[in-house]
Formats: sequence, C-alpha cells, structure tokens
Amino acid sequence: MKRSFKNPPVRGDAPFPGDPAALLDALPLGVLITDKEGRTLHANLLAHGLPDEAAHAVERILAKVKNSQPALETVELAKPDGRQLNLLISATALRDRRGEFAGAVVAIGDISREREQEREAARRNTQLESLLRHAPMGIALIDENLRYTAFTSVPEPLGQPRQVMNGGKIEDSVKPHHSPEVAAEVIKLHKTVLETGIPAKGTGWRFTRPDGSHYYADWELRRVSDGSKVLGLIGTAVDVTPHIETRNELEKLKDNLEQTVKERTAELARANATVATILETIADGYFATDAAWRVTYFNRTAELLTGIAGSKITGKRLWDTIPATPTFREPLRRVMADRRPEYFETAELHRGKWLEFSVYPSADGGLIVSLRDITARKTTEQELLRLCSLDLVGQMAAGISHEVRNPLTTVKGFLQLLARKPSYAGDKDVLELMISEIDRATGIITQFLSVAKTTPGEAVVADLNAIIANLHPLLESACLEHGKNLVLCTDQAIPTQLVNEKEIRQLLLNLVNNAIEAMQTKGRQVTVGTVRLSRREAALFVRDEGTGIPADITAKIGTPFMTTKDKGTGLGLATCYAIARRNNASVEFTTSPAGTTFSVRFKAGR
Repeated sequence: MKRSFKNPPVRGDAPFPGDPAALLDALPLGVLITDKEGRTLHANLLAHGLPDEAAHAVERILAKVKNSQPALETVELAKPDGRQLNLLISATALRDRRGEFAGAVVAIGDISREREQEREAARRNTQLESLLRHAPMGIALIDENLRYTAFTSVPEPLGQPRQVMNGGKIEDSVKPHHSPEVAAEVIKLHKTVLETGIPAKGTGWRFTRPDGSHYYADWELRRVSDGSKVLGLIGTAVDVTPHIETRNELEKLKDNLEQTVKERTAELARANATVATILETIADGYFATDAAWRVTYFNRTAELLTGIAGSKITGKRLWDTIPATPTFREPLRRVMADRRPEYFETAELHRGKWLEFSVYPSADGGLIVSLRDITARKTTEQELLRLCSLDLVGQMAAGISHEVRNPLTTVKGFLQLLARKPSYAGDKDVLELMISEIDRATGIITQFLSVAKTTPGEAVVADLNAIIANLHPLLESACLEHGKNLVLCTDQAIPTQLVNEKEIRQLLLNLVNNAIEAMQTKGRQVTVGTVRLSRREAALFVRDEGTGIPADITAKIGTPFMTTKDKGTGLGLATCYAIARRNNASVEFTTSPAGTTFSVRFKAGR
C-alpha cells in the first residue's frame, strides 16, 4: 500500500515564506517538509507514492528527530519487476526563532545503484579472495606503506603463516628469519621497486618456514599504479621446490656419474697403459690399421722387426711406407675384403729376416697384424733339411765306401802294374790319367765319409789363433797362386776351445779355397780372423771380396752336392758344416754384392 503526501499551500505564517515547490521538485531526492505535529506541509514529486514500508520508516525517523535522536535509516524494498529498491531516509529538525522544534525536513534518496555497486564490489572481492586462495602460485598485495593487504597461501610468502602476515609489515615477516643484512636487503628491494617502478625478480630463492623447513620459489615484484597514483606492490611466487629438488638430485647424479666416468676412465687408462706396456715389451710385433689403411698403432718390436720407426709410419697409409710386395700385400687385402684371418711367412720385408704374420680383421673395419721373427726357426728347419741330407749321404757312404773303394783300389793296382810293363810304354800317359781319376774318385769317397761322420774325433784344448798361424804359409801360398792377398785379423783375447785341430785345419782350408774361388778378379783380398764373443766363446771367420752368393741358393748353402762351380763336387761346405757340428760350433754367413763372410761360432763347453 502506498501512502500519498499532500502539498497544501504554504500559509503566510509558515516557517518558510514563499513557494519552494519548484526548487524542491528539481531535487534528485524525495523531500518532505512537516510541521511539529508531523503533518506534511510539502512533498515534492519524488516523495509521492511511497510504499508503506518507506512511510513507516519516515514516521520512525520523525519521531527520532523530534526527540533529538539521530535520524537515518535504510529501507530495502522489492519492486514489482523483482528488482530490489534501496532507499536512504534521513531527517533534519527545523527550529523556530525561539529554538523550539517547529518541524522537520525528510530526505528520501534512491541508493539502489550504489547498493548494487557495493554488492558487485563485494562479489568481486569474494572472487578475488577465492582466486587468491586457490591460485596455483603465491600472490601478495602490498600497499604503499609496505603492509600486506591480500595474499595467497600457496606458497605462503616468505614462509610466514597468514595470521602473521595479515596486515603485517614486510619487515616484521623477514627480520625474525633472516640475518640483519639479508632482511635489510629485502626491505630495500621492496622500497626500490615502489619508488622506481622497475620490476625485480629472482629464480630459485630458498625460503624458510617457521618450522625450519625450506622451500624454493621463483618470484617477481612489480609496482601497481592507478594512473599517476601508486597503489602499492604485487608480488608473485611460484613454488619450484620439486623442480629444484629434482635438479639438485640430478646434479648429484651428474656428479656421481662424472665421478664414476672419471674412475672408469682412469681404470681404462690404466688398463690401456698396461696393454700398451705389454704390447711394447712382448717379443711379437703388433701394428693396426683403420679401414683406409692408415696405421694407428705400431709397437717397438714391430719397429725392430721391420726397421721402420713408429713415428714415421703411424698416421700414414701402410703402403706409403712398407713395400707392397705380393707376398705381403695380397694376404692383407684379402683379410680387409673378406674379414677372415690369414697367416703367412715372408723374408721380403726387412734384410732377409723370415717373419711370420697373423692378420685379423678389427671391429673398426681395419686390421690387426701380429708379426714374429722366425728366422731362427727357418734356420733350424734348413739345418734339419741339411742334416737329413747328410744322413742320406752317410747312409750312401756307408753303403758304397767298401763296395766302390775296394774295386777302385784293385783297378788302380792293375793299372800301376800295366804302366811298368814295356809293352804299355806308349800308353803310359793314358794309364797315369786313369790312375789320377781313380785317386780323385777315392778322394770324393773320403769326403763322403767325412761328411757322414757323426762322432767327434780326438779333441784337445787349442788356440784358434795358433791354428791360423800354423796354416798361414799354406794359406798365403794358395792366395798368391791365384793372384789374391791374404790378411790376418786375429783377436788375441779370445778364449781357447776344445776342438779337433786336424778337422779345424781342414774346415779353414775349405773356407779359404771357397773365398779364393769366389773372386775372379786378381788383387782382391781374403781376410782370415778371430773375434772374442764372450768369456768362453769365440768365432773364426773368412771374408772375401767377391760378388756375393745368389739369393736363390742362400737357403741351400751347406747342402751336399749343391755347387755353382763347373768342376765342384758340392761337398766342401757340407764338410765344413759337419766339422762345425762335431766340434760344438755353428756356421753362419752374411753376403752382399761387396762380398761374403763365413763365421764359425764356437760355443762354450762340449
């Protein structure tokens, strides 16, 4: 129900002379003017048709004003369209000249818009609080006095509980948990951002909670302004504790891994050093190549066996340094292509040494090559073959010595008888030739027996230099007869040897005769000498200045019946080898286009 307030004409004795209606109607408020009895003297347009709730409120306010009480009241009404109507009603007492209560002026204002704005602001504040409460990061609002006005709890700024920080100052939250220097720096930082407007940020800062626990956060601090007015600061912080802890754990794992790698690397280096030491000290040579034939490793023994310095071949192509002879090149190429091991022997690589090669494919596509000096084994094999030949000669000599020499002796005797008869005087030359040939055949048989002989003769302690001195006139005569010079080069410090002097003289004569026959040009020199090898060992040698022994027969030297002479028997050197063996010695030789040297090395003891 609405109540109407009438506007009777104002009487001349009314408190307000004149007609204020036009002025009051222009006001944006509803205005009522009453007398002291509460009767309406005037009501402007907006005061007409007030709902009952508003009229009752006016009556209550008039009663309060009459009794000199505060007169202000709000009324909330529902409009027919369902919207809310909010009225603010206030009254002011009117006094006459005597100060007596004469009436009141009632103002009725529609504050529905303001109340809606308040309610909207409240809703926004509620939303902001909800946002701050549920935000996944820490947000703090700080006023211009550096007091907290709002903040989230994730994470709680600086590790402080909400009840401590609510309305509290920055300095009150940082001083209890930080050193004076750090606290002063934090406060200065906030003041600087507030004054300059330059944002500040930090990454991975460590904060301490009251319980002593820690967490890490990335933070940023910015100034908030409304136009030219500075409102305060807003700080954000993101909890990066899991990330930092994970990073720290990864750092630990990394450090542990690096330490493990260092230890394993050191172990591998020690293992490699051990392997390298082994490879450098073993008797076998080793070298390795990559898939492009570049040499990646060449040990010391390989240097000695090939005569090539490792520094000159490492890093270079194999074929640029080592001659690519067929017997060496082809097996390596087959292994590189087929990836199957191969084994071969050759004497072409270095100064006639026999080398045994084992070639394997490596995991990196290259080769691993092992080489071994088998010269001694080859020499032994050749000696064994020679001894087998000597054994055959011995068997032949034993079988034919009596069967051939005895008939030859008989034939020689009859030829000598015939040569004495006058009837054969005309054939004397023929008979003497036949007798000389029989003597020659007998000499060959004697050499057969000497080569085949295995038991040593009577041995005595002899001086090799003395044996040479005793034979010197004979040797010099033989040399001069063929236009050669004899030179003696004896070592007076050699030890004596237990030998058969007769056989050693025969050995020396054979070697000197071979040296003389090896030199076709007159004026060349034959050198005979001795050399001390050790306290109990010595060697006898004969050197010529011939053209050397052909390479294709060096392996056959000492084999019975092997000769390059037109009238040779091939038993001279075979006899020397046999004599040396019976006298606990060995025969060695070196040869080149400048000459050949045969050495007889006498071993200690017998």
